[in-house]
Parts: sequence; structure tokens; C-alpha cells
Amino acid sequence: MFGLFSVSKKIVEIDQANWIQENYTWLEEHVGFPDKTIPLITPTSQFFTRPPEQGHERAEHVFDEIKNIMGLNDWPCKLVMQEEDINPVIGETLIVQGVEQTALGTFSVDSSADELIVITYNSKCLSDINSLIATLVHELCHYILLSVDAPRLDDEDEEYLTDLLAIASGFGIFSCE
Repeated sequence: MFGLFSVSKKIVEIDQANWIQENYTWLEEHVGFPDKTIPLITPTSQFFTRPPEQGHERAEHVFDEIKNIMGLNDWPCKLVMQEEDINPVIGETLIVQGVEQTALGTFSVDSSADELIVITYNSKCLSDINSLIATLVHELCHYILLSVDAPRLDDEDEEYLTDLLAIASGFGIFSCE
């Protein structure tokens, strides 16, 4: 039937599969996972309650629920909304090129603040709850990895390792967009 099932294709290359296996094993050893099966977290009432419709309160609500699901309720950190990006659209047919857009989220350590850990999110995430969840989970995974006192297999792959931790924590579906 149109060759859909006749050709065997790899989803990932062997070196990628090896990287995933090695780093997942590292996560198991150094981050640890509960002895129970980690559920697939979905944007449903099974895991999340209805957040406020807009504003920073929406992000705070979702952030608190994510921290609860991940068992990070007692991990102190501050959630901050980033300043809005500059709109590059000047008119119907005029768009300024090269306007920098900020990241969807950031993770930082601020030794001068009351809350040592600061996580930010882009305000455009507020209109897309799945993007907001994916962003906040990713940044919280940076926090978890910061707490690990063990050498990494490869420091250059920090973002990939952070994504792998988000997936291993049950939030992989949010990274698929």
C-alpha cells in the first residue's frame, strides 16, 4: 500500500539512540526517579486545574501546579514575566528584519535576590497553555540539573539533557509542538 510499511526507517540514528540511553542512565543514577511508573502528563483536568484567563496570575497558577506534579513545592524560586518583545510589524506590508526576539523562558541564579533562582517566561506563552507548560517545565529541569553534584557526560549538551529530563519526568508531550 503505497510503500508505507515496506521500508524500514530509523526514527533516530544509532549515535542519537546511544546518547539518549547513556544520558537517561546518567539521569537515573544522579537525579533519580521514583520507584513507581511516571505517568504521561497531559493538559487535562487529571493533572491541571483551570488557570486564570490571563496575566502573570495565569503563569503563577500553572507554575505552582507543575512544581507540585514534579515534587518541587519546597524548591524556592521566583517566576518573572519578561518584557514584551518588540513587534517587528510596522504596517500591512512592512516588517523590520533582524529584530531580536527573547527566549520563551530563562533560568538564572541571582545571588543578589531574595529568591536565588529566577525563572522567566515570555508573555506570548500566556496565550498558549501548552507552550507555557513546556517552557516552565524546561526551566525547572535546569534547576534540578543544577542541584546534581556529579560531572555531566557532556556539558555541551545541557539543553538536550534538560529536554530529556523533561521527557523522563512525564512532560514529553508538551515538547512535541
